[in-house]
Amino acid sequence: MEGGREAVPLTPYQAELGRLLAGNRSEDSYLAGGAALLLLPNTQRFSEDLDYFHDSAERVASAYEADRATLADHGCAVDPDITQPGYIRALVRRGRDATKVEWAQDSTWRFMPVLRSEAFGYPLHPIDLATNSTAGAPC
Repeated sequence: MEGGREAVPLTPYQAELGRLLAGNRSEDSYLAGGAALLLLPNTQRFSEDLDYFHDSAERVASAYEADRATLADHGCAVDPDITQPGYIRALVRRGRDATKVEWAQDSTWRFMPVLRSEAFGYPLHPIDLATNSTAGAPC
């Protein structure tokens, strides 16, 4: 407990979005960053967003379009604020809930293959998450 409250790493809305988008994930479109770290047991870290990494700029664009359609089908508004080849950042809202979601191109080289997760599709392997975090890569 910190400051008298229990740490809740992902908000219920972030967890719901992760589950909604899980069906659109693959080995070349996977959850990474802080949200993927939060899938590890005993984490106390909070995440301000959901980061999805992709193996090419083209894959970023196609994943964004598929995710945008899925989110719209579930009543979410998707408001992009940065759109460029290989990187899209949007605020995803429904009612009072909102979170930032990022779709980004990343290296195709990893130490370990991405994992399969029933809840979140494909998250980055914990070894690669730790390596990225230690190397100072943004999470």
